Amino acid sequence: MGIKRQNGGPYVCPKYEKIGQGMEEKVAKRLALLLKKERERELKLKREESRRQRELEELMQAMKEQQIDSEMRLKKEKGTQRKGGKRENAVRDGTGGTETEGEARDGTETSRA
Repeated sequence: MGIKRQNGGPYVCPKYEKIGQGMEEKVAKRLALLLKKERERELKLKREESRRQRELEELMQAMKEQQIDSEMRLKKEKGTQRKGGKRENAVRDGTGGTETEGEARDGTETSRA
């Protein structure tokens, strides 16, 4: 069994008690350092994740804007084709159409009277 102290705990030589306390302090410091590094690593990961999220949102916004721009250009192109598309093609082909564009079938200008 072992020698008991007066307060009821196990007896420890004062020399070993001092060494044990020093070891406990070292272990506590190491643990605190490890915990600090772990917290810093987690914060860094969170910052990186939020940065990536912002970049992704910016990219998505840019893609939406690009899609809207391309749709507007496509609508604009379709609108210009509808306005004068048949007439211009008819004049170019020589298949008919009105000559109100100012071009005759033979390529000469017509005057409006």
